[in-house]
Amino acid sequence: MLSYGMELRALVEQAKQRGDRAFFERILSPEQGVKALLQALESLGRLPADFEPAPLVRLAQHPHEDVRLAAVKALARLENRGLLNFFRERLGIETATLVRRELVSAIGRLRTTDAISALAQSLADPDPKVVVQAIRGLMVFRECAEVQQALHALTTHPSEL
Repeated sequence: MLSYGMELRALVEQAKQRGDRAFFERILSPEQGVKALLQALESLGRLPADFEPAPLVRLAQHPHEDVRLAAVKALARLENRGLLNFFRERLGIETATLVRRELVSAIGRLRTTDAISALAQSLADPDPKVVVQAIRGLMVFRECAEVQQALHALTTHPSEL
């Protein structure tokens, strides 16, 4: 007998192959319990490039921090540049450090010059681990004058980064 997690993972894989958006709307519905949502989010694995991000976007605004974190991780795997503004908006209002760190990582994964300003602003975050994620994202653009200036300002950072 398979465990629920193994069964769910198999169902998720089948739904990805079929492009079954209704299935993902059901298992990623905010009305599901936190435990069920976390299991569903962990079962997603690698997502196809054409995966509809709407259910994940809704969960990235969920009241439970762990659900928001898992949803942002899943969104980041999409590497969908169309999500940049959403990531920026969430970063501006997110209070949980782990979620902020993952949002900055998601922005960096986009590898677009449009993300430079959001990453540069994240260098001022009070959490050094968020700052490190911003640095990692900016290193892709290290030849850019704007990035060099932003990184140079870190030489006087209170955390001695």
